Amino acid sequence: MNGKYVPPGRRQSANKDSHKSDANRDLYSARDIKNYVHPAPSNGSETPHRASNVSGSLQDSAATPGKLAWVCLFNDSSGPANPRWNSDKIIFCKRSLRLLPGYVESKKLSDTEATETANTAESVSTADTVQTAENTDTAKRTGPAEPAPTAEMPETTETAKPVATLREAETHQFQPDHVPIAIFKQIPRTGKSDRVFSFIGYHTISHLEFLEPRSDALVRMLDQKWSYIDKFGEIQQKERTMESWNEALCKKWAVVKFQELDEEKFPPPRIERLPDPEPQRAHKKSVNEMLAELRMSGEAKKEAEEEGT
Repeated sequence: MNGKYVPPGRRQSANKDSHKSDANRDLYSARDIKNYVHPAPSNGSETPHRASNVSGSLQDSAATPGKLAWVCLFNDSSGPANPRWNSDKIIFCKRSLRLLPGYVESKKLSDTEATETANTAESVSTADTVQTAENTDTAKRTGPAEPAPTAEMPETTETAKPVATLREAETHQFQPDHVPIAIFKQIPRTGKSDRVFSFIGYHTISHLEFLEPRSDALVRMLDQKWSYIDKFGEIQQKERTMESWNEALCKKWAVVKFQELDEEKFPPPRIERLPDPEPQRAHKKSVNEMLAELRMSGEAKKEAEEEGT
């Protein structure tokens, strides 16, 4: 009889494991992906990119360092991390923007605008100072002016979002590079496997826009990022504190729209699945170590009793 004999009581479990293996066949771990985009050097030394997890959506590769090579779409426990991906192939990101085409030019424009804004503010401040001095001299010669009638101020209510009042130039748009970019999507984790990333095709950037910190455009974008449509078709808003809003508004963001490429012309990458890491076993204590812990606990109990008397 061919094959390994499986007792009747374990056959159902074996079938489940077989189905899981088939379902995980097209899934990869972070180690698998990083080993593909940052392969180990031929001399056997390690590379700093070979980590066990992925940090940030935008990533480069050993073949194209400093340039966007692949994207990771993460899950979020409070709702979709990329709510406009399924409908429009759009992501919002604030980390590793240097990998995007046009980032250097956008940063130069931002610095130039910041300098011009500071110079304008300084000129206005100087003019206000001169005008104030002239008004003071006039008041001394003519005496105090009659008080102007006061109007009732409308009541103000505290809002969940801070108001952005800076910058006239809120966005910078750039012509993207039409370079194939591999995109992986994280799926809900089942079991103990670390293979949770699915390759969903090669894409190119079709539209790229940088949003300036504390701009009205950034507030509108964050409102979209933190909203999503649930399974009932209703718009849900993720809860965010004022601190979260302020922290996000202080950053420069990018809106990146992708276009999927033909799978026949750009087939999936051949990513090697690395062996599963060995589980870390708990240290087995010796008899002497257990006796030492008992002595320590007894001494601690005695000290506590003495302090309580």
